[in-house]
Amino acid sequence: MLPPRPPEKKDGRRERSVRTHKVIVASLIDLIEEGNVSPTAGQIARRASVAIRSIRQHFPSREDLFVAAVDEHARRVGPVRAYVDARLPFERRVAAFAEARGRELEFCAPVRRASSLVIGTPKSAASAIGRAMDDAWQRRRHEVEQVFAAELDANTHRAELLDALDLLSHGRTWDTMRNAMQLSPEAATALLSRSILAVLTK
Repeated sequence: MLPPRPPEKKDGRRERSVRTHKVIVASLIDLIEEGNVSPTAGQIARRASVAIRSIRQHFPSREDLFVAAVDEHARRVGPVRAYVDARLPFERRVAAFAEARGRELEFCAPVRRASSLVIGTPKSAASAIGRAMDDAWQRRRHEVEQVFAAELDANTHRAELLDALDLLSHGRTWDTMRNAMQLSPEAATALLSRSILAVLTK
C-alpha cells in the first residue's frame, strides 16, 4: 500500500494576489453603488486598503478594471433576479414582472451609468464592457419573451409587440423614469406595470 501523499503546499503569494484582485474590484463596485460613478485610483486604493501601484499591477488600464467590475457585478445580480411564472394569471404576471424587473434595473443602475462612461473610450476593453451589457440586454429580452409568450404568440404583430415590451422594460427607460422624470422606484415600477398592461390589452 502506497503511503498517503503529503498535503500540497499553498502558494501564499498567489492567494494574496487573488485576494487583492478581488478586494480592488469589490471596492470599485462599492464606490459606484454609493454614487461615485467615476472613482479615481486613489479613492479605489483607499477603499481597498492597498497601494495605488497594486491597482496598476493587477489592472494595466482603467478599462481593464471596469471589465472585471462588470463581470463581478453580473455575478452579484443573480440573487436579485426573481423568476416570474408564465402560468400566473395575466394581471398578476404583469405586476410580478414589473416588480422583478424594476428591482433588478434599480440594483444595476449605478454600474450601468459607470459603464456608459467607459464605453465611450476607444479601447478594446470598452468593447468588452459593451458586449457584457449587450449580453445582459439579450437575457432580459429573452425573459420578456418567456413571461409573455402567450400574449406574444396570439398577436399578429409579434415582433413589434416584443420590441415594445422590451423598450418599456429596458434599463435606459428605467433610468429615464428615475432621473429625467424623477419618479421613485415604487412609482417607476407602477408606471412600468401600467404601461405593459396598456400595450398588451389595447
